Amino acid sequence: MNTSLLTGYLRKLNPVKTDTQTIPAAPGVHNPVQPASLCAADLTIEGSVYSESDLIIEGRIDGNVECRGNVTVRGTVSGNISGRSICVRGAEITGDIRAGEAFLTERSTIRGNISAATADVDSLIEGDLCADQSVTIRGSATMHGNITAAVISIEENAVLDGSVRIGRPE
Repeated sequence: MNTSLLTGYLRKLNPVKTDTQTIPAAPGVHNPVQPASLCAADLTIEGSVYSESDLIIEGRIDGNVECRGNVTVRGTVSGNISGRSICVRGAEITGDIRAGEAFLTERSTIRGNISAATADVDSLIEGDLCADQSVTIRGSATMHGNITAAVISIEENAVLDGSVRIGRPE
């Protein structure tokens, strides 16, 4: 199938909704409970995805993801991700991540640069991390890249292979 054609359809139709769930807003976001679009575990999308509502990715997306709401990734994404808040749990991402507010990750692998207002990391990250406010690197995290933030906390046993710059990102 022509992926550019599929991308066009996805943009016109909003994301493919295979199921609708009700989930609470991501941590750090003052937002009421709202419905979310779901990319189910058995679904693979080749092409870019755009969503106005919150998005849960349990399957695979080979393309960029742009979401005006919160994004939860428990699957695989090969492409850039942008959203209000992004929560990555048990996932694999190859691409840059841009969260307008909070970024939270645990037990995941991320190969790409990350920017957010705040970040809480408990995963393997290969790329730079830039936060306007604060970054917390948990004890089981491994970070291969540079960190820039106004406030940085690195727990005991965390691995950091890179530089740390405390101050507002340029």
